[in-house]
Amino acid sequence: MDVKKNRNSWLVRISVLLISIDAASAAVVSGAIPLMKDSFRNVASSTVESTATIPSLSILLFILLSPYVAKKLGTKKTSLIGLGTAFVFGIMPFFLNNIYLILLCRFVYGAGIGLINPLVYTVISHVYVGTEQAEMVGYGSSFTNIVNIILTYTVGFLMPLGWRYSFLAYSVILIIFFLVLLFSPDVELTDEDEKEQEVEEKTNESHADRLGFSAWKYLLFMFFLYIAVLLYQIKYAQILVGNGFGTPQQAAFIMGLINFISIITGLIFGKVFKTFGRSTFLIGLVMILGAYLLIPVTANIYLSAVLVMIMAFGSGFVASYIFYELFQVVSEKVSAKISGYALIAINIGIFCAPYVGGIAASVLHNQSPTLGVVISSVILGCLIVVHLLTISIDKREEKRYAELKK
Repeated sequence: MDVKKNRNSWLVRISVLLISIDAASAAVVSGAIPLMKDSFRNVASSTVESTATIPSLSILLFILLSPYVAKKLGTKKTSLIGLGTAFVFGIMPFFLNNIYLILLCRFVYGAGIGLINPLVYTVISHVYVGTEQAEMVGYGSSFTNIVNIILTYTVGFLMPLGWRYSFLAYSVILIIFFLVLLFSPDVELTDEDEKEQEVEEKTNESHADRLGFSAWKYLLFMFFLYIAVLLYQIKYAQILVGNGFGTPQQAAFIMGLINFISIITGLIFGKVFKTFGRSTFLIGLVMILGAYLLIPVTANIYLSAVLVMIMAFGSGFVASYIFYELFQVVSEKVSAKISGYALIAINIGIFCAPYVGGIAASVLHNQSPTLGVVISSVILGCLIVVHLLTISIDKREEKRYAELKK
């Protein structure tokens, strides 16, 4: 089959782009956590909160397995297996009463998402070339956020019926399944592709020790950033309800704004960076920290929504800056793998977030959701201090790698 046939059909393009579902799709049910805690009063808070984050662990594992499965089955069959798994186990918690079975379903849901997550770029790289390829890569991140927006607001609409109904939002994946089945091109990875990848992997392995201080610093920053961001997102609905000026449904709708803002920050980051340069990173961190400190003390849902938007802009700027900076502080050969390392750091951070909150709550004997605010704020404060102390090292390493790339 000629995989490039009808590649410009809008249905083909959409079917390719829709397999870019990522780890954020697992967190869309975080607004239902307060309702779930009411149903599982005898279960530790961190365990219930893991329903939003445990998929990140299996996503991480299956992202690594996805290329090998795709070599055996082709990208289309692998995508359909991943989407089918995500659909079935995504909605399964609706039928369950045991929190541990729910967590198992969430883990398997993440496995399905992990299988398909890397495939969008594989398909794009084989089917599209030149400016078309660049356009499709750019559209990929936008479609990821669009899917998350649809899931988030579907959760918000269903939540008044009960927390169980929130998981039915993943029925949307069934639509994606049939679009991929009917219209997505099937890319079969040949032995030549496999040999090229093996050569690339060996080359990258030989340069693994080229990761310098700044590269490790930004990978760790990404890890801690996502602990702070996800911990706050998990606690946000509880803060809103606890302060008495919002409901879990309203929290879900407000959190949905983050995906809208993510699309905007992706479009404007280049101009922001051109204007503020290195200061973009610190500006973003200060925006997040300021919003985090103000949200718990506000008593107005509209002001709270504005602060969430400020936090989302800050998070987008910081994450984009880290990705940009990572490419500046590694050699050209390592740069092919560095985004994968960042993805690993992100998913581990997402997975660890509720456990960091749970351990802190146990040690300090404090179950208040505002403790999550304190932890997130301390993490962000530490990132600011470490960055200020190490800017000179970043500049030296940027200069060194820029000379190597000439």
